[in-house]
Amino acid sequence: MNNRFLHRLAYAGAVSLILAAAPALAIRPVTVVTGTVTAPPSPSRLEVDNKVYHLSEDPKTAASLKGITTGMLVDVIMDGPAEDPKTKVSAVTRHTK
Repeated sequence: MNNRFLHRLAYAGAVSLILAAAPALAIRPVTVVTGTVTAPPSPSRLEVDNKVYHLSEDPKTAASLKGITTGMLVDVIMDGPAEDPKTKVSAVTRHTK
C-alpha cells in the first residue's frame, strides 16, 4: 500500500513538471522589423532598408516571399534578435497600416 502511494506521488510529480515546462519551452523570442525591401529577395536572404537578413530553410518562409518585390513595405518576422547573426527570418508579410 505504501509503495503504491509513492508510485502515484512520483507519477503526479512527473506530470506536474511536464505540464509546467511545456509553456516555458514553447516561448521563443520573436522580432518584427518593418521596412522597405531594397533588393530583390533571394532564396537565402532578404534585404530590408539596406540590411541583409538570412532566411530560414523552412518552405513556409519561401512561400511567404511570393509577391514580395523591391520597394514594398514589409514586416519581417524573425526567430530571435535582429542583431544576432544566427537569427533567421521565419516569415515576410506586406505591411498594412
